[in-house]
Amino acid sequence: MNTVDRKLALTVTPITVAELRANSAREYNAKEWDKKIDIYDKESKKAQFYMKPADAVFSYDRFFVKHTIEEGITFFSQFSYSSGISSNSFCLIEIEPNEATGEVNIFKSYYEGENGKAAGIANQKEGRAWMAKRSKGLGEIFANGI
Repeated sequence: MNTVDRKLALTVTPITVAELRANSAREYNAKEWDKKIDIYDKESKKAQFYMKPADAVFSYDRFFVKHTIEEGITFFSQFSYSSGISSNSFCLIEIEPNEATGEVNIFKSYYEGENGKAAGIANQKEGRAWMAKRSKGLGEIFANGI
């Protein structure tokens, strides 16, 4: 399947669970922060966390997580006290490590739809089954809202 509209979405730094737990973002509500980490850590034993440091656009550190849910779909999503998956359509995510900097580039693209235009994957039963098949068989990663 062809993809179109590939763009660099963000550049992040991999962090450990211990680093995530120690970040000052936890101070707002430490109990809930730890509960959220535990959910991802238990749900997906291979959960990987990332941080995007504060910059000119966002005055605070942002966090992301790559995780696989029970139905077999691997997601890349924002991690926060209230993060979750929205009803928006999904795009394909490619994670490319930059060996020179230690950072990770996150690219997003869409599948080619009608007339060669970008098409997202619907957050419905058929779309989720299709994403699970692609995640399990091809290692593809999906996101919405990043």
